[in-house]
Amino acid sequence: MSLEPRLNLADDALTPVVLKEEEPFNCVECGKPFGVRSMVERMTEQLAGKHGMFQDNKAAKLIQMCDDCRVNAVYHSENNPFAMGEKPKIRTTEDYISKRRDH
Repeated sequence: MSLEPRLNLADDALTPVVLKEEEPFNCVECGKPFGVRSMVERMTEQLAGKHGMFQDNKAAKLIQMCDDCRVNAVYHSENNPFAMGEKPKIRTTEDYISKRRDH
Protein backbone atom coordinates (compact mmCIF):
# COMPACT_ATOMS: atom_id res chain seq x y z
CA MET A 1 0.00 0.00 0.00
CA SER A 2 1.29 3.40 -0.88
CA LEU A 3 0.06 6.98 -0.72
CA GLU A 4 0.02 9.19 -3.78
CA PRO A 5 -0.62 12.93 -3.68
CA ARG A 6 -3.97 13.73 -5.38
CA LEU A 7 -4.19 17.51 -4.98
CA ASN A 8 -4.34 18.97 -8.48
CA LEU A 9 -3.01 22.52 -8.54
CA ALA A 10 -2.97 22.87 -12.33
CA ASP A 11 -5.15 25.49 -14.08
CA ASP A 12 -7.32 22.83 -15.74
CA ALA A 13 -8.42 21.59 -12.29
CA LEU A 14 -10.91 24.48 -12.11
CA THR A 15 -12.66 23.71 -15.39
CA PRO A 16 -15.83 21.62 -15.09
CA VAL A 17 -15.74 18.12 -16.54
CA VAL A 18 -18.91 16.42 -17.78
CA LEU A 19 -18.95 12.85 -16.54
CA LYS A 20 -22.31 11.82 -17.98
CA GLU A 21 -24.81 13.74 -20.07
CA GLU A 22 -28.36 12.66 -20.93
CA GLU A 23 -31.26 14.11 -22.85
CA PRO A 24 -33.82 15.93 -20.65
CA PHE A 25 -37.48 14.91 -20.55
CA ASN A 26 -39.99 17.66 -21.29
CA CYS A 27 -43.30 17.89 -19.45
CA VAL A 28 -46.18 16.55 -21.56
CA GLU A 29 -48.35 19.52 -20.51
CA CYS A 30 -46.15 22.65 -20.57
CA GLY A 31 -42.97 21.40 -22.29
CA LYS A 32 -40.65 22.43 -19.44
CA PRO A 33 -37.65 20.09 -19.01
CA PHE A 34 -37.81 18.50 -15.55
CA GLY A 35 -35.93 15.20 -15.53
CA VAL A 36 -33.79 12.79 -17.48
CA ARG A 37 -35.57 11.05 -20.37
CA SER A 38 -34.26 7.57 -19.51
CA MET A 39 -35.46 7.85 -15.90
CA VAL A 40 -38.98 9.11 -16.73
CA GLU A 41 -39.46 6.52 -19.49
CA ARG A 42 -38.28 3.74 -17.20
CA MET A 43 -40.61 4.84 -14.40
CA THR A 44 -43.53 5.05 -16.83
CA GLU A 45 -42.75 1.58 -18.20
CA GLN A 46 -42.53 0.02 -14.74
CA LEU A 47 -45.55 1.74 -13.15
CA ALA A 48 -48.15 2.44 -15.86
CA GLY A 49 -50.84 -0.22 -15.72
CA LYS A 50 -48.91 -2.30 -13.18
CA HIS A 51 -49.19 -0.21 -10.01
CA GLY A 52 -52.47 0.49 -8.24
CA MET A 53 -52.04 4.26 -8.42
CA PHE A 54 -51.32 4.29 -12.15
CA GLN A 55 -53.95 1.94 -13.60
CA ASP A 56 -55.59 4.41 -16.00
CA ASN A 57 -53.91 6.59 -18.64
CA LYS A 58 -54.66 9.86 -16.84
CA ALA A 59 -52.83 8.73 -13.71
CA ALA A 60 -49.93 7.29 -15.71
CA LYS A 61 -49.61 10.64 -17.50
CA LEU A 62 -48.84 12.25 -14.11
CA ILE A 63 -45.42 10.56 -14.17
CA GLN A 64 -44.58 12.54 -17.30
CA MET A 65 -45.56 15.96 -15.86
CA CYS A 66 -43.42 18.53 -14.08
CA ASP A 67 -44.24 19.40 -10.45
CA ASP A 68 -46.44 22.39 -11.28
CA CYS A 69 -48.52 20.61 -13.93
CA ARG A 70 -48.85 17.48 -11.76
CA VAL A 71 -50.26 19.46 -8.82
CA ASN A 72 -52.61 21.33 -11.17
CA ALA A 73 -53.83 18.10 -12.78
CA VAL A 74 -54.45 16.38 -9.43
CA TYR A 75 -56.22 19.47 -8.07
CA HIS A 76 -58.62 19.56 -11.03
CA SER A 77 -59.19 15.79 -11.14
CA GLU A 78 -62.38 14.00 -10.13
CA ASN A 79 -60.79 12.51 -7.01
CA ASN A 80 -59.29 15.75 -5.78
CA PRO A 81 -57.51 14.98 -2.49
CA PHE A 82 -57.55 18.69 -1.63
CA ALA A 83 -61.33 19.04 -1.88
CA MET A 84 -63.27 18.96 1.31
CA GLY A 85 -66.80 19.61 2.31
CA GLU A 86 -68.14 22.38 4.43
CA LYS A 87 -66.09 23.25 7.51
CA PRO A 88 -67.55 21.80 10.69
CA LYS A 89 -69.08 24.27 13.12
CA ILE A 90 -66.72 25.14 15.93
CA ARG A 91 -68.08 23.96 19.27
CA THR A 92 -67.58 26.13 22.28
CA THR A 93 -67.91 25.58 26.00
CA GLU A 94 -71.38 27.15 25.84
CA ASP A 95 -72.50 24.43 23.43
CA TYR A 96 -71.49 21.74 25.88
CA ILE A 97 -73.00 23.49 28.90
CA SER A 98 -76.32 24.15 27.15
CA LYS A 99 -76.73 20.42 26.44
CA ARG A 100 -76.14 19.32 30.02
CA ARG A 101 -79.17 17.86 31.74
CA ASP A 102 -78.48 19.08 35.26
CA HIS A 103 -79.32 22.76 34.70
